[in-house]
Amino acid sequence: MFKFEVTDDGELDNLQDEVEEELTKIIYDLADEIFDLSQQMLMARSHKTGTLAHSENITYGNRWATIGANTPYAKADHDGFPGHIQMVDSHPVRAHERTRGGKSYTVKAHIRGDFARWMPERTGKFWLDDAIKQVMMKQPKENQDMIMITRQDGDAIG
Repeated sequence: MFKFEVTDDGELDNLQDEVEEELTKIIYDLADEIFDLSQQMLMARSHKTGTLAHSENITYGNRWATIGANTPYAKADHDGFPGHIQMVDSHPVRAHERTRGGKSYTVKAHIRGDFARWMPERTGKFWLDDAIKQVMMKQPKENQDMIMITRQDGDAIG
């Protein structure tokens, strides 16, 4: 009978640390590449201000990274939504010009009461999903197999 055992736990710890560092580097590099491509896709679309593209951000952690946008309409722009009734709360309206029947006049500042409006269906633009798919398709199979990409709302990206 033969017994085999590790004699130096320090070497295993060092090896595990090296593997952890390499995995983290792979994740960071992928996130950076996905982020850059996502930015290009957003800027290629005709945006008046670029607010959505400028709101995209990356957060890095130990063996993970997240990419997101911090505008209230980012999810609707990316994923789209079905037609629905939207309830709008009472809010102030600034003075503005209005033209009716060829006549122009000033509408005084006022408070607009609560109201409902129909929001027609909007098709998603999927810029981040597309960037993820394009970057991941270029990765070696072993990298694809060891990286899980999930949406923060829990849905798998694919």
